[in-house]
Amino acid sequence: MRLFVDCDDTLILYDSEGEVHPYGFVRDEPYRINDTLVAFVKAFYAKYPNALITIWSGDSDPAGLL
Repeated sequence: MRLFVDCDDTLILYDSEGEVHPYGFVRDEPYRINDTLVAFVKAFYAKYPNALITIWSGDSDPAGLL
């Protein structure tokens, strides 16, 4: 089993109106953690403790594999 989670506007939700830079926390954009997603990730880990859980931000292909 594998679970992939993006950070910006998925795990980290920005409260600003309109479009924000994907690294909004650098510019002090107001944000909150997506508690529903965090609860799901924890439940996923509890059910599948040997699964690969990948959480990334920025480059969607950091290893240059795609």
